[in-house]
Amino acid sequence: MKPKEPQQNCHSCRLCYTGQQAQLLKGASLAGVDALERARTGRLYPVGAMLYHQGSCGDALFCVSSGRIKIYRTDPTGRTQILRIIGPGSFLGFRRLLSQRPSSNAAQVVSSAFVCQIPGPVLLATLAGDPQIAWNILSSQARALEETESQLLKRLGLSCAARVASLLLELSDTSTPAMVAPLSRQEIAQLTGTSIESVSRVIQEMARQRSLQLHGRSIVVTNRQALEELIEREYRP
Repeated sequence: MKPKEPQQNCHSCRLCYTGQQAQLLKGASLAGVDALERARTGRLYPVGAMLYHQGSCGDALFCVSSGRIKIYRTDPTGRTQILRIIGPGSFLGFRRLLSQRPSSNAAQVVSSAFVCQIPGPVLLATLAGDPQIAWNILSSQARALEETESQLLKRLGLSCAARVASLLLELSDTSTPAMVAPLSRQEIAQLTGTSIESVSRVIQEMARQRSLQLHGRSIVVTNRQALEELIEREYRP
């Protein structure tokens, strides 16, 4: 079933005001929100669609309302490395706007996503007139960096199985069963710092224990508690 496009604007967007990641418009002036709403466009992106390519120049801020986006980098030999996966309440493109340099990474949709886009010139002009929005963006970037570092440090003390469990929980919602954002075994290995062979063995064992269900490339978490307990047993602060 095709996901429905959210029927909302900047004034009513829950994520822009209270989302754990963004809170882009929290405390913003009515004039600032109006300016962004007039310029904002939103669309539903299918799996595989590119938000921007590596080497492109920044011309917009992207706000993720639903779905998952893969941020990755390709080296001169053609090898790709996933940097992170972002979801609802996240935004990207701000550093490209500020630096005015070609992007060092690319952004691709891995599960159908509704994304809002705000033109760079409008955003920068709005920031100049409403410092609160600028502060919200900086705060969000700091939180995202702190969360990334925390996840990295946490996974360093975990076994391969616990690293995979942690990632699968991160990429699924809290419902049961919960579909995990569709990633290849190679992509999961990159994000967990393990080998493809190890990831495959771990996932098959989790499926055998009925913590997961496998449907081709898709993974469904069927026993969230079991995965959480696996992490808790091995986590060493």
